[in-house]
Amino acid sequence: MWFGHHVSKVLVIIGTVTFLLFLSPTVIHLHNVSGLKGTNDHKTIQFLEYLLQNNVWTQDVQIMHESPTNRYLIALRPFKKEDVVLSMPLNMSISVNQISNKHSNLYKSLIDSGADSHTQLAVFLLLMRNTLEYKPFFDYFPQHTTTPIHWAPDKLERLLSGTDTLHDVLHHKTRIQTLFQGIKQNSQLLPNSTTLQEFTWAYEMVSSRVWNGDLIDKEGDSIMIPLLDLLNHNADPNLSVSFDENAKIFEMTAIRDILVGEELSISYGSKTNGELLMYYGFTVDGNEENEGCWVWVQADVSGCEFFVGSVERDVEECLGGVGLEELGQITRRRRQAHMVADDRFEGSALKVGGEELDILNAARVRRGEMACLRAVESQVERLLQDQRS
Repeated sequence: MWFGHHVSKVLVIIGTVTFLLFLSPTVIHLHNVSGLKGTNDHKTIQFLEYLLQNNVWTQDVQIMHESPTNRYLIALRPFKKEDVVLSMPLNMSISVNQISNKHSNLYKSLIDSGADSHTQLAVFLLLMRNTLEYKPFFDYFPQHTTTPIHWAPDKLERLLSGTDTLHDVLHHKTRIQTLFQGIKQNSQLLPNSTTLQEFTWAYEMVSSRVWNGDLIDKEGDSIMIPLLDLLNHNADPNLSVSFDENAKIFEMTAIRDILVGEELSISYGSKTNGELLMYYGFTVDGNEENEGCWVWVQADVSGCEFFVGSVERDVEECLGGVGLEELGQITRRRRQAHMVADDRFEGSALKVGGEELDILNAARVRRGEMACLRAVESQVERLLQDQRS
């Protein structure tokens, strides 16, 4: 999973019997599993051993390891369209249903807590992260992220003031606090020593890694899948994921030809840069069609959400609660206020050092919301011209 830029500094080649571990600038050749012990990248070694012990062979892919917060996968050989690139047995996954099969007492306590599936998996992660069965997988999670939920209040205000994303981040932060308080008050699952910071980390790990929807069944069980959670987002992905019910395995299938050395990727779905930043800690260029914005008809009470890719339909739906001219006026004021906030952002960003990536991400969020507001204004103007003609 992606938390930042891709710059290869450490890479791990996984072979059937031979591991080549490149630790820049030193190259170390290791020829057996026991020889992997004691290397600098011990968490990677433990994770690879964990996969091998569960008969997961990955000789056709390679883990690219830039930092503890940024790992991803590339192809070691060419793949043709419809080739199965990766597979993972169901029993390696972690979901609420899987917990019910392996840990029935814990499952009952999780269900009795009344928490949603993400919260249940976050609690499971905190309780089981040091057990023999799960430690190699959970230890491979990054210990911190670049999401704005961890930014200091003054930094949040400086980089995201005037954006819908700032409102969403603050709401998300409050929600996690409420979930933590609820799980502590309504159950005895977590030790008293568990902190909000620990729970926030676990909740973010789950939220950024789970596969949602009907991947396995119509109930849409949230599920975490080792190794596959290293696949990054791409608007033009080269893999799709499916579940083979008969074989009980997850399969990642090439949806086009893949070259040697090409990064393996999936799509996280149509998300705004604000959503990508809030949940995953990154943004992307060329995301205009997915960008969105809110226009509040009554401040913080009722409003309409718009997306660039569906602005005509969204404007039509919004007109049920506000007149066309009024919507145009409100949107114009919203865009002008956004411009003022953007000017402040540009001025403060130039004075800040050591935050280049965060500044870039904030700038992309701002550009996306502005593109959406301009699209709404343009559509309203077109409709007004049609009325006049």
